[in-house]
Amino acid sequence: GFVMVGGWYLHGYPYLARRIWKTAVPAGPEAQAVLHQLDPQGRVRLVESPTVNAPLLLGLLHPTIVLPRGVTDPARLRDILSHELTHARRYDLLVKWFAAFAASVHWFNPLLILVRREISRACELACDEAVVKALDAPARKHYGETLLALAIQPPGLALPMAGEKRNLQERLVSLVK
Repeated sequence: GFVMVGGWYLHGYPYLARRIWKTAVPAGPEAQAVLHQLDPQGRVRLVESPTVNAPLLLGLLHPTIVLPRGVTDPARLRDILSHELTHARRYDLLVKWFAAFAASVHWFNPLLILVRREISRACELACDEAVVKALDAPARKHYGETLLALAIQPPGLALPMAGEKRNLQERLVSLVK
């Protein structure tokens, strides 16, 4: 059971990464400029790929934000990149990999599937909270609109920044509070 469940994770992530890297190109100048404002040290790379339908963070050692093609609005880019950079700063990918490892070790325990999902949900809520902590009401509203815009994208290879759509309402309510 451990080999099967662990293999699922160990096969799925590289498969996703390979599909993305085959079509990835450096992000446009608008996105690079916003990234430089938010991450002046340049610790995180930024690429675009038509393979993904929404932004995501890839890589534990060399974090890379992958944007879908066509995102050029500076305000929307600021929302997206702030969110993904927060994931990188908090090492959320490492936390999620640890949860996947625990779920693999305890493959026989269905509660670990729920725990892994809860960890993912908590990472998203904590990330949203960190991003909007210093924002005023109009900026929070814009951030919520960005989440909604990403949630209505057609299904694709990656999970959107908005996360699972059933958690979207909870995230939007927490933005208001």
